[in-house]
Amino acid sequence: MIEPKAQLSAEIAASGLQAEITCSDSEHRLLGHVFASITFPIYVIDVNTHRILLANPAASKNHVPQDATCYQLTHRRDTPCDGSEGACPIAEVCRTKERMITEHVHADRFGVPRHYEVHAFPLCDSAGRVTQIIEYNVDISDRKRAQQEVGTYQRWLERMVHDLRLVNEDLRETSLIAAHDLQSPLAGISMAARTLKRILPSELNERQNRTLETLIKCADRTHEMIASVYRCGQISSSQLQRAAVDLNAIVQELTSVQLRLDIEASRGTVHVPERLHAVWADEIQMLELMQNLIANGLKYHRTGIPPEITIRSHAINTGSVRLEVEDNGIGIQPSNCDKIFLMFERLDDARNREGAGIGLAVCKRIIERHGGCIGVSSTYGAGSTFWVEIASPGQAGAQSGSTPAGAGVIEPQLRHWLR
Repeated sequence: MIEPKAQLSAEIAASGLQAEITCSDSEHRLLGHVFASITFPIYVIDVNTHRILLANPAASKNHVPQDATCYQLTHRRDTPCDGSEGACPIAEVCRTKERMITEHVHADRFGVPRHYEVHAFPLCDSAGRVTQIIEYNVDISDRKRAQQEVGTYQRWLERMVHDLRLVNEDLRETSLIAAHDLQSPLAGISMAARTLKRILPSELNERQNRTLETLIKCADRTHEMIASVYRCGQISSSQLQRAAVDLNAIVQELTSVQLRLDIEASRGTVHVPERLHAVWADEIQMLELMQNLIANGLKYHRTGIPPEITIRSHAINTGSVRLEVEDNGIGIQPSNCDKIFLMFERLDDARNREGAGIGLAVCKRIIERHGGCIGVSSTYGAGSTFWVEIASPGQAGAQSGSTPAGAGVIEPQLRHWLR
């Protein structure tokens, strides 16, 4: 057995290390202390015989016998390694005359395989030939085990995401089919109730008239909600056609055409103080997003105060664009700022106003499909500012021109479940 400590300095002096520089006894002792203090196994190995010339105390736990070879100690074999179990440090260092790092599976003194990171350094003679190597081994078994566990969990997570995508797609198709098929019967109910009210005006008493009015309103309301569900399904299932979108043109079109009557009826105004930044998005969905945000500001204004909507944008450090739609309306209670983006969520202040309560949910779905985010800051009774962060055309190189249906929809749900 190689003595680990008492004779270490003497062994270093007598081992014939080719790289050794003439040292004093005190320097030899210092070198011996340094060698002994290292906590992982270090060996000096003869490249011709593979014999271990010197080992530090940390290697003694492997019970290094006198004249042992590296392949006997680490691989429990009687012949040198043939390279089938990984690059041989001796062969590689002799070939390159440079240090090398590799990974090996070594057997411990009980024969149990463990993973090691092997570091090898050449020691050359005066002619520049490698005659010995210094090799030290770092046990990375725990790290390898952790990597394997991470890989297992990663594969499990990928399977779960795949299954969730399938479930999500199935639910979306089911909702589209159900929404489409339910609209016809509801339209028939509404039409029949209106027909009865028209052809039997004199034969209906006040209570019957109220019943028919309630029936018509409920049918119309349900029809509107189903149509909204159908539209949400279309947003998630359609393929995004991304391009540079001019928000200024979109706002101009909305204020002069689609929302013109709403603006006039509410005596509202829409301001764009500075030219809006372009965004990298689907133009049709950006039109719907802006229409919902502006219409929201026109609808939820304070009694007797005409709505004023201001639209701004600015670039942010992430390379995206932040779009803000500010209004002077009724505002939102802080506790409700997250609820307003839920499907069919109607707050108490909005109970008596028209709509299916789905506009902001549509906005959220559009932005999530684009990989952006949406939120609101509000002062109750004084107005709200809805903000959106979405890619700028400068990010076009990092994104494809189109996004497959369903992409970007399930990820927010998965993030929520994994919190």
